[in-house]
Amino acid sequence: MVKPTALKSKRISLPPVPSLESYRAIRQTAIASIDHPGNAKISSDERQNAVLQFDGRLNDETVLAHVAPWVHENNEVDILGRWRGNLFMSRLIEHFDGHIDISNIRWGRCGSDSIKGTVATPAGKIIVELSSYPSFRGCLDALLWTGLAKMEWVRTGRHGSSPNAHMVDLLGCQRRIRLMRVGAKYDLRIGLTTEEGEEVDNSRAHGLTQAKAKVIQEVGQLPKSQTQYLERFSKINCLCADMIGARSCESEGGYFLDDGSRGAILTQLDKLRRVILQASANFDRNARKDAIADIARRHERAG
Repeated sequence: MVKPTALKSKRISLPPVPSLESYRAIRQTAIASIDHPGNAKISSDERQNAVLQFDGRLNDETVLAHVAPWVHENNEVDILGRWRGNLFMSRLIEHFDGHIDISNIRWGRCGSDSIKGTVATPAGKIIVELSSYPSFRGCLDALLWTGLAKMEWVRTGRHGSSPNAHMVDLLGCQRRIRLMRVGAKYDLRIGLTTEEGEEVDNSRAHGLTQAKAKVIQEVGQLPKSQTQYLERFSKINCLCADMIGARSCESEGGYFLDDGSRGAILTQLDKLRRVILQASANFDRNARKDAIADIARRHERAG
């Protein structure tokens, strides 16, 4: 019977093991070194090849306008017009019954989807901001004069500056209000009903604006020449080869590659780098057009 023998490990001299942070730093450095499209140096021949054609000679922007016209459409929202014709505004006008001509206030834009104006009352001015949670700010007497606020909603004493919220019947329907003292003034917030809120909801417009910006950014990041494409390709893939080479020199839990295996891997990686650096590339106009269309479709759904 053959007695088992202990395995003999072969000691080799290993190079320092790069840390995970080192790998990340190498990768970020390689990616950062890749020229952005706007900085790419393009020869006249490459510029000729980079121009896309269908029914004539066109560039990326023209292709984008053809496959996704919504990207260049003007979808700016008329915030002033939207609020002037809103159900909430109609109910305010009806509430004031001519005592305050709120429809003819000089309104101004306040942020992306709000408007602000000043209302004059016999008891003082009120600053009105119409947003997703309309605000009326002024002295207490002025707010009480409008009939929008009631004395029983006011907190006094040490709790006077704390917000006081109620569900009340106001402007023809049940809604949440909040009254809060701010210094010598009071801030009355009046919640919109679901129907009123839907009329001034600007989230769709915001989403569309962001989608347009992302489409233009991603199309702009497409390689603009054969040289730029190959440069990106070689840097990223050579980086991958470097990481495999570094990994082959690591040990883990006492295990490591033997000299022959590690040497074979490093030799093949060196050959792979040479092939990568000597690679050539072709250009397909239809594939370019499809890539631009895919970018637009992806963000159109998101917007």
